[in-house]
Amino acid sequence: MPAPDDPLLHLDDPAVRRRLEAARGYCELGLPALGWEEIAPLRKPLGHLGEVIEMELMILMMEKRWIEALALALRLQRLHPAQPAGWLQASFCLHELGRTREALERLVSGPRALREVPLFHYNTGCYLARLGKLRDAMAALRRAFEMDPEYRDNARTDPDLASLRDQL
Repeated sequence: MPAPDDPLLHLDDPAVRRRLEAARGYCELGLPALGWEEIAPLRKPLGHLGEVIEMELMILMMEKRWIEALALALRLQRLHPAQPAGWLQASFCLHELGRTREALERLVSGPRALREVPLFHYNTGCYLARLGKLRDAMAALRRAFEMDPEYRDNARTDPDLASLRDQL
């Protein structure tokens, strides 16, 4: 792999792709420290790219470092406003910080393309349920289930949806 400050380092470089994939794999295995090791050489030269930011964000969220993750998700929104991840992750971090109303407001203020992502509807349903708006929550969840039936399985054990358990 080229030196980290090499201007030729780019996202299509096989070594860069391998590092991102390895970091994702370590996260899936619950090994965030190894994920950090994989992306460390990418952070300075490629830290402005959405995929690199998303990987950092994934690791921070795994480590439950919500404030740092929120700051990074907001950066992702600024740099790549059309990417759903910045909006989804920023709202999730806000929710985890106990700022659910703000999480919902941020999520629904995102780009129109977010409405094509099942997780948008699922998270909207979770936030609405937490805010006591159960009818609206169910409508959002139904949309998520239509788009991706696997979300129904998640919903049955999601603590945010405890108030709707009998309707799921």
